[in-house]
Amino acid sequence: MRIMGIINLTPDSFYDGGRHNCLEYALKQFDALVLAGADIIDIGAESTRPGSDPVSATEELNRLLPVLKAIPKDRVQISVDSCKLEVQAEALKHGAHMINDIYGGSRELYILAEKYQAGLCLMHTPAPPKIMQEMTQYQDVVTEIYDYFLEKKTDWQQFDLPNVWVDPGIGFGKNLDQNILLLNHLNRFRELGSGVLLGVSRKSLIAKMTKNPDLLPQDRLPGSLAMAIHAKNCGVQVLRVHDVAETRQALTVADFLHPQSVRSPSIHLSGIEVQTEIGVLAEEKGVLQDLIVHLEIWGDFLRVCQTDNLKDGLDYVLVVNAVREYCQTNQKKTLESFVSDLSQYLGQRFKLVRVAVEVEKPRYQKTLKLGKISVRGVFNA
Repeated sequence: MRIMGIINLTPDSFYDGGRHNCLEYALKQFDALVLAGADIIDIGAESTRPGSDPVSATEELNRLLPVLKAIPKDRVQISVDSCKLEVQAEALKHGAHMINDIYGGSRELYILAEKYQAGLCLMHTPAPPKIMQEMTQYQDVVTEIYDYFLEKKTDWQQFDLPNVWVDPGIGFGKNLDQNILLLNHLNRFRELGSGVLLGVSRKSLIAKMTKNPDLLPQDRLPGSLAMAIHAKNCGVQVLRVHDVAETRQALTVADFLHPQSVRSPSIHLSGIEVQTEIGVLAEEKGVLQDLIVHLEIWGDFLRVCQTDNLKDGLDYVLVVNAVREYCQTNQKKTLESFVSDLSQYLGQRFKLVRVAVEVEKPRYQKTLKLGKISVRGVFNA
């Protein structure tokens, strides 16, 4: 995972506003972040905290350019956090390697990025920071933001861009429940572009998660580190943080602390053909339907790796038979319930650390003209 350190050149950022908004302090912070292990440094000259007012492009450039011109460009990658095309163009002209745009980019930005072979971070936000927290009306926040980036992807793929990361925009036009849903579905966004860039450092959702509304930004480091480890486990590629040294240390230590079972191989049993009664339609009552079950299983399989003796591992035949036995005795109305119960049943019966179950229901695939209808569920011990 790459770590992006933050330099705010604004007087009103939610955590460190005013600390680095002069050239001397900004350069000291740059050196400190590099020394702490930052891979990228993100420089912002306009606050985008909830409720903040925009500044003019002229004001933003007056804050940004003295610092951007002064910092070395060969020590780490330099990102500029700006949503204004004029500022983005000047930033790339003066050596920035990357643009971080809270509004998800534009065709004009893609043209600039192609010209300078610059990376992009495209974030989701539904409205300007001044009113974005009034714009949290989603039917399905994960799917809607995923679809938003899919549409963006059709545009940026027309250009030769070295890297495009997507950022679901935690805290930008989302309420607490929506933020938690996004954080628990980060894997969904990994296939888009170069992967996920995530910014959760010191944000107010940590206070809300802990039900402590008086928890100030300066007291939210423990929660930030917990989310950093979660982000790493979800395959996030870039993590945007205020506390580079602390985050780097937490992630490094976490690398050593996997249970043995996590480091052992996982077992894949794909295409298990079964029959069971399942469905909510009248035509499905009392009828056995074909299902196709796919399993990925994690357990403590290190010993069988060493001894090469099946008695020390998991007998695949027993697992497949258990799936079929379950199907004979458990009738369900929905695939979601079926998958949830089957994964738990297998996990507990075979004392597994984790079971991922995907079930296909072929019956209506041709009718609906779909390549596959499936539901996936996971059991964690």
